[in-house]
Amino acid sequence: MRKPPRRRGGVAVIRLSGEGARHAAERLVGEMPTARHAYFRTLADNEEPIDQVLAMWFPKGQSFTGEEVAELHLHGAPVIVRRVGSALLSMGARPAEAGEFTRRAFLNGRMDLAEIEGLGDLLAAETEAQRKLALRTTSGELARKAEAWRGC
Repeated sequence: MRKPPRRRGGVAVIRLSGEGARHAAERLVGEMPTARHAYFRTLADNEEPIDQVLAMWFPKGQSFTGEEVAELHLHGAPVIVRRVGSALLSMGARPAEAGEFTRRAFLNGRMDLAEIEGLGDLLAAETEAQRKLALRTTSGELARKAEAWRGC
């Protein structure tokens, strides 16, 4: 779980990653949907409805981190995000550190260092040229070229 945003937004995404992610999400939204499908759910804490959300679940090996992941797409009002965050903290979840999901993806073999560098460049991109170059690196193009060079 990441730290709540400091600004208001239309949508907030809370991502739970690791063992128990599905169970924690199910305590808030009931049964999680079929893997990699989004379902409309009522999110409730102690049976009190908090928001209407989209809930998704990714089994181990089918997520960005390679771990079991549950995502809750909720309205971005700070009061809602804080309330959901508090409920998750009370279940034993903790906010993710900066870059933690990317680190987990690397440690689980989901990304290499070049892809991570490309992702950082993509997040910092301000021009179309920067975006295009970063996206090529993030998609593994550099790794594929290096592998081809090794084969020569």
